[in-house]
Amino acid sequence: MKKLLLLSLGFIAILVAFASIGPLAVLALSLAIAGGSIYLFNRTTSSLLKMFYIFVGGISAITAVSNLPALLGLIALYGVYYVYTSLKSQNQAPEITPVDPFASFEREWANLTK
Repeated sequence: MKKLLLLSLGFIAILVAFASIGPLAVLALSLAIAGGSIYLFNRTTSSLLKMFYIFVGGISAITAVSNLPALLGLIALYGVYYVYTSLKSQNQAPEITPVDPFASFEREWANLTK
C-alpha cells in the first residue's frame, strides 16, 4: 500500500514538474540576471551605472521572488527526488550476514572445559 501511495505521489509530482518547466526557466533567467547585475555592480565605478544595476537587479529579484509556479515546480521536483530515493531504498534487498551456528557452541564448550 505504501508503494502505491508513493508511486501515485511521484506521478502527480512529475506532472506538476513538467507543467512548470516554463516558469522554472523564467526563474533561472531572472536569477541569472540578478546575479549578473550584482557582479557588474561590484565591478563598475560609475554612479549612474551602479544605479542602473541596482534597478535591474531589483526588478529581476522581484520577478524571481514572485514566481510562485516555479517555486511549486521546485517543490514538485523535490517530491520526485524523495519518491525516487524512498522507492530505491525499498527495492534493495537487506544484507544477510552469515551467522555461524557453532559460535555459541564453541563459547559454551570453552566455558565447560575450564
